[in-house]
Amino acid sequence: MQTEMEIKLKKIKTASSILWQCSGLALALLPPIVIVFDAIVLAGGYTDFDFLDTTYPVAAASFRSRLALIIVSNLWLAVKLKRMYHLFKLFGNYSCGEVFTRGSARQIRQIGVTGLLLLPVSILCQFVPAGLMARPTHALGYGIDDALAGVVVIAISWIMELAAELQEETELTV
Repeated sequence: MQTEMEIKLKKIKTASSILWQCSGLALALLPPIVIVFDAIVLAGGYTDFDFLDTTYPVAAASFRSRLALIIVSNLWLAVKLKRMYHLFKLFGNYSCGEVFTRGSARQIRQIGVTGLLLLPVSILCQFVPAGLMARPTHALGYGIDDALAGVVVIAISWIMELAAELQEETELTV
């Protein structure tokens, strides 16, 4: 007969395993899709490109402007993929039953750091293409919500790391 704690841990492992597989699939599928999309934008295959609530007229843009748009949008996507990578690692830890560990706390902290990174990257992504493209329909979305969430997540990871240290000390005294 399983204890209530064992049943809960099994549920955590099962759900985390599914989320680990989904995040791994996303990490595997997104780069090839982005490469194809970049090639289409670079060739001028789209008339308009919507990115961060801003519409850029790609067809009329110069090759240099399209290249700049691809670079900054891929930079923004790289930060998002960094977040997905750390979620992948975190769910991997959870699926092995490593819930309150220093390793899991580190992954959570990196998710928070990624939220902070989105603020400067979003600002860069708003203004670099807008300066190069003719008539972008501009809307400011700086990623402040991601940065604030990042601070909160970093605080949670710090508390979780302290809890993991307490748990390790308790295990050593028994």
